[in-house]
Amino acid sequence: MKRSSQNNNVIILIAILLAAACIVRATHARPQSPEQEVRDVEQKLDAALATNDVPLYFSFYAPDFEVFDTDGRASLATATKNWSDFINAGNRVQKTRVWDLHIQISPSQDAAVATYRWRIEINSKDGSPVIDDMQVTDVLFRRDSSWKVVSSHYSTAPKSSTAP
Repeated sequence: MKRSSQNNNVIILIAILLAAACIVRATHARPQSPEQEVRDVEQKLDAALATNDVPLYFSFYAPDFEVFDTDGRASLATATKNWSDFINAGNRVQKTRVWDLHIQISPSQDAAVATYRWRIEINSKDGSPVIDDMQVTDVLFRRDSSWKVVSSHYSTAPKSSTAP
């Protein structure tokens, strides 16, 4: 009788351990897909811009980043300086909006292209509102386990594609 009671206790202990392992496994989030990781970076990047926190905003960019926009081509250092000067002059981003976001991931899952439509609303230093609708392409590389924007291209959106 004692042997059977010990066997039952062992079986109960094993069952408890298995149940605990299942609970622990179920509570751990599954790793995100590369597409979702890039989507999260784009959302955080846009949210950082809306805070007018220049260092936070540019923390999403790689050291070798370059932008090609309506003013031409610029390095990370130049883009950071230009945006810092703009914000320090008293201009403030009031609101941003990303829509029509499309993400493509490379077969090796270490590069991505994100294309989207983007609206930025700025309260300029003289108090007048500025609204720009743009079409954006960001190229991102996974570096040291995180996604960084390595290249961006901005162009003015046609009137037919402005924010809904």
